[in-house]
Amino acid sequence: MNIVNDQKVILIVTDGMDPAAIEHVPKAKEFMKDCAYALDAKTVIPAITMPCHVSLFKSVDPEKHGCFDNYDPGYYNKVKAMTDIFHRRDRRSAMFYTWGELRDLAKPGSMAYDCFVSGYYNGIEKATKELTDKAIDYLNNNFTSFTFFHHDLIDSHGHGFGWMSEKYIEACNFVWDEIYRLVDAAADENTTVIIVSDHSGHDHDHCDERDVTIPLMIRGKDFKAGTVLKDVSIKDVAPTILKILDLVPDEAWEGKALY
Repeated sequence: MNIVNDQKVILIVTDGMDPAAIEHVPKAKEFMKDCAYALDAKTVIPAITMPCHVSLFKSVDPEKHGCFDNYDPGYYNKVKAMTDIFHRRDRRSAMFYTWGELRDLAKPGSMAYDCFVSGYYNGIEKATKELTDKAIDYLNNNFTSFTFFHHDLIDSHGHGFGWMSEKYIEACNFVWDEIYRLVDAAADENTTVIIVSDHSGHDHDHCDERDVTIPLMIRGKDFKAGTVLKDVSIKDVAPTILKILDLVPDEAWEGKALY
């Protein structure tokens, strides 16, 4: 493969992590010190996993990409996703996830590597650790411009035990242990790490205006540590990644680059 840009991005989604949980997660607080960040970034409505992820990848609201629930893959041809642009410009990308529906985020054939370990059949904790191992091995042996890594455990414990419950906070700490393991092993001086949630939550669920405030952290050479980012949307993530990789966003996109 002809490497036309030596910059790399690792995008980690902490599904369902509320910004308020960071105060209870020492590693999240430590990591944030080296980041530009926003603890009041906004996601889209409905604040549901798949619509939020499609808006993340396509930088438009659900009204434009057509995804309003977790189980309808028919939307993916309506607006170009960032993975479509990577594929057209010969930028190698990879996905690692334990929730199978996320396979529909990228068109078939657009990813260099797609790794799914079922959290349902293997247990989410075991699947997450296995997925981290696979990601470390792959990234240390393959130049990868864009890597997407999804953590489902926090959201699962939010639904099962309640947002901000003791078990929910335990899940947040477990996920951040795995984030450190991945970043410490696979990120170098040319790697920008973006950590963002797709939605927050309340009680045992999420979907509406109560659940749209999310954390976002960016660590990389283009971002000054300690900078508080203003007016941030989940739709800004894809334009930011494309700017880092020296690519042009799709003209239909609504978000902005964050630097």
